Amino acid sequence: MKITDFDDSLDPVILKRGREYYLEGRVSRLKQTAAGWTAVVEGTHDYLVEVELEPNGFIRYSSCDCPYEGGEYCKHQAAVFYALRAGVTTGGPGGQEPMATGRGESLEKVLADMQPQQMMDIILELADQYEEIRRKLLLKYGAHSDEIKACQETMRAYIREAKRSGFIDRRRAAHAVKGVDLSLDKALQRVEQGNYMLALGMGLAALATAVDMLQFCDDSDGWVGTAINDALGVIDEVVRVAAGCMDLAEQKKMLTKLIKESRHKRYIGWWDWPIDLLGSCIYLCADKGLRTIVETELGRLLEAQGDDSLGSSDYGVSQVKMLQLKMLELFEDPNQAEEFIAANMQYSDFRQKAIENALRKKDYEQVVQLCLAGEEVDRELRGLVMRWRKYRYHAYERQGEVENQRELARGFVYVGEYDYYPKLKALYPTSEWPDILAAILAEFEKRNYLPDIYVMILIEENLVEHLLRYCQRNPAAILKLYKYLLPDYLEETRALFRAHIERSAREADQRSKYKQVCAMIKTYKKACGELAARSMITELCRSYPRRPAFLDELGRI
Repeated sequence: MKITDFDDSLDPVILKRGREYYLEGRVSRLKQTAAGWTAVVEGTHDYLVEVELEPNGFIRYSSCDCPYEGGEYCKHQAAVFYALRAGVTTGGPGGQEPMATGRGESLEKVLADMQPQQMMDIILELADQYEEIRRKLLLKYGAHSDEIKACQETMRAYIREAKRSGFIDRRRAAHAVKGVDLSLDKALQRVEQGNYMLALGMGLAALATAVDMLQFCDDSDGWVGTAINDALGVIDEVVRVAAGCMDLAEQKKMLTKLIKESRHKRYIGWWDWPIDLLGSCIYLCADKGLRTIVETELGRLLEAQGDDSLGSSDYGVSQVKMLQLKMLELFEDPNQAEEFIAANMQYSDFRQKAIENALRKKDYEQVVQLCLAGEEVDRELRGLVMRWRKYRYHAYERQGEVENQRELARGFVYVGEYDYYPKLKALYPTSEWPDILAAILAEFEKRNYLPDIYVMILIEENLVEHLLRYCQRNPAAILKLYKYLLPDYLEETRALFRAHIERSAREADQRSKYKQVCAMIKTYKKACGELAARSMITELCRSYPRRPAFLDELGRI
């Protein structure tokens, strides 16, 4: 793959996102090093990308320190490829340094030196070339007689572009929600300016658009769900800030809008979102009259459980009751809140609340009793049982109940909770621990499948011989565990590597799998050296002369 034609080799989604990052100026500090090129790409965090180019433009090596594991190249690498290619067209990597592309000092200096008309011409040219830039500029800086309507039009425009035959497939969902993101940014700007009702209207419009989108969108990757949560977060922020700045009449108007939206038929079948909207209403409940309105609305939601109009469930009922509890805690006598908790102990959130209250009061006996009762009630729900046992362990720690801690900690270890392993070890004298450790390992070794915690314990206890046996049973594990074996078992480590690579090569039948085999060889090289890796490559080339794609990948190592 060359820097001039990488478009043909990258995943289209990665390519698109990388180009967007490049055009948005997220690539900065692009510079040449002894090994090749490095750049920083701004994403969720700043990520370092490294690229090695051969004189003919062939991409010999590329890496990024982001957590992406969905393929060989990520969007940050793609963005840097675009930046480097822009440099190539002006004699970059093969001659002069590529043009600056990021938000660093060089771009700021270029802009600072421009005349206003010159800068306007550039902006107009970009806006004419890229519709998305035009939309962003108009929405953010344009004057609109109806800003909510302008946001709705922007959101619809992105949705129209993403639709194919009336439907948005998974690959286009990210584009479809861009209008929602822009509208939420606009809402936050209005909050900063103190225009709270307008900000709320924008947030509610964004929420409604995102929820309605679920009717005709494949949201397998969660883009729309994330947009909905973002909209709810912005709405909550608007109400929180506004509550302390508006008079009672304005607060009531805001409350009415929130309740009206929560009742909309688009939420039929969903508990969470109308509940979240009503949760935001609590910021407005300092006034008794407004509080009564919210209490009535929460009661209506609970009644709706009977006809299942909102998709009733214990979870939904519990969340509504938690809002009722929050209002009691904020505005009523503390005793009322405690009585309400006791009356709703059948819901796990309320049991947890009671346990945490007892912990604050240092009533550890009460904590233990509440946990034991919860373990019995929820015995079919493993997650809840674990939650109550962990609270019980905490209470035993505070009480100094060593035997009960040992029993629980050992149970946690057996289900893979490594955090409790050092705690368990600390509960035994050094002289007793070897026998306990042997019993724990024996228990794991009875199983058909050895869990990750077994390996973690072997590493912690430096049981190298056990690790070797584990790798012999699970050959792929050598890729991660070799560094623990090398000091004592060099030859065995080499043999395990070679056997695993040879087996994987036999089974590989397409380029993606050939790349996986080559990645194993790179790890083998790191573990056992250049000569060992070269020998492996030579043998594979000799064994598979009729696999041109495999030979191509081997030649790139």
